[in-house]
Amino acid sequence: MFYLFLNVFIELYGAKTEHDNMAAYVTSFITYGIYGWIEEWIVRGMQESGVHVGTPLKIRNELIKKVLPAIINFVHK
Repeated sequence: MFYLFLNVFIELYGAKTEHDNMAAYVTSFITYGIYGWIEEWIVRGMQESGVHVGTPLKIRNELIKKVLPAIINFVHK
């Protein structure tokens, strides 16, 4: 049933068709990494608070804003 969460999560935070290829790759990498983090947290019995585990979601946009341009710049050189 967790796959339903994955579908919604990827729809909200995953790569979009308007992204260029590199932006889509980086966005997918970060989004699936966060999904994996959440899934592992649940599998391990949610021992930490949701606030603590939710931190990556809060910094996701900042990561993409800061990391994505650097990666694209590096790849295009």
